[in-house]
Amino acid sequence: MKLEKLEVVRGTACLMVILNHIRIALSYFKSSQFDFLQILTAWGREAVIVFFILSGIVINIATKDKTTRFSYYSKRLVRLLPIYISAIIFTVLTIYIINRGNLDYKLIAGNLLMLQSEPGYITEVISYNPAVWSISCEVFFYAVFGLILYKKKSGIYYWFFLSLVCIIIRLNNYDSNYVLADHIIYMLYYSSIWILGYLIMEYSNKISANFPTAILSILLTPLITRIHEGYYTVLFLKYHLQALTLIPFFVYLVNKPSAEKKTDIPYSIVFGIYFFLFLYFFNNSNSTPFNKIFYSALPLSSLLFFSDKLKVISSRFFQTVKRPLIFIASISYALYLLHMPIMYLISDLLPKSPMLGCIIVFTLLLSLSFLLELTIQKKIVQKAKTLLAF
Repeated sequence: MKLEKLEVVRGTACLMVILNHIRIALSYFKSSQFDFLQILTAWGREAVIVFFILSGIVINIATKDKTTRFSYYSKRLVRLLPIYISAIIFTVLTIYIINRGNLDYKLIAGNLLMLQSEPGYITEVISYNPAVWSISCEVFFYAVFGLILYKKKSGIYYWFFLSLVCIIIRLNNYDSNYVLADHIIYMLYYSSIWILGYLIMEYSNKISANFPTAILSILLTPLITRIHEGYYTVLFLKYHLQALTLIPFFVYLVNKPSAEKKTDIPYSIVFGIYFFLFLYFFNNSNSTPFNKIFYSALPLSSLLFFSDKLKVISSRFFQTVKRPLIFIASISYALYLLHMPIMYLISDLLPKSPMLGCIIVFTLLLSLSFLLELTIQKKIVQKAKTLLAF
């Protein structure tokens, strides 16, 4: 079962990640004259947090019916591995061309085994494709969930508690000096965000949120993650705080008509959270005056969505963008894994042809992603279903 609204959010998050990396991987846009793009494009990490929550929601949906552990792991591996391996091979080719033949085989092997992380405890993230850091997190989430598959209710809470412990450990800069232990602590640190998505879906029949509350919820993100402040603790936890404030947004997305009585998340409560965050971040921020004012005032626009006329306009807008964003969502995994090496490669091969380079980048990216996701991947899944009987 796929929810349209979730797919639209997935497609949007994928575009946000790609836009975020344009100024990093495409040399044409690295000049300071393109600094104005930051306010529109610098939302890649926030989009990955959205991906983690979506992933937890989707796994909850996918495992509602009884499934064997073998079937669960088989489906995850068939979904992840073919496109991931293809992307790593393409990345290696990019490294080989740009670096004129210099390859780090240990790094390549570590990334093929999905052991990479941003801190590089076991292995660092492969060159020219730093976006793959989140894939090793996803694999960890799937692996742990598979272990608790038959005791999901109790297991998910034990896992959540352990993830909170690891947040505290990392908050205190603890280093065990054992790479495997530090790697696992790092993965557990992000696990709470994935588990949050799972729990949102788990309790979707008991809680609800209206449209203005959902809008207010997501408009809190810039206030939390973009008005930088001086206190280490809050800065360290800002993406977890983002995930928590997104609860009403995702509750709204997964809400379905139900005869059961639901507890509504009041707009007033979320507005109270906004007011507290506004006072804290505005008073402790070292951001530019424009950012402070803009990001602090942005959540107030959610009040407009109580208007019936604006609700109708929003609905029409959703219907307009729905189809292209759902298409992007259908190839989002390949888009996510391929966009950076393609950007690096083409801008290296055509350093003085920005217009042609951009056309080739996005044509190649869409073509390869479509080929991998909707042609090759489909055939692999069909073949795997026959051979593995899942």
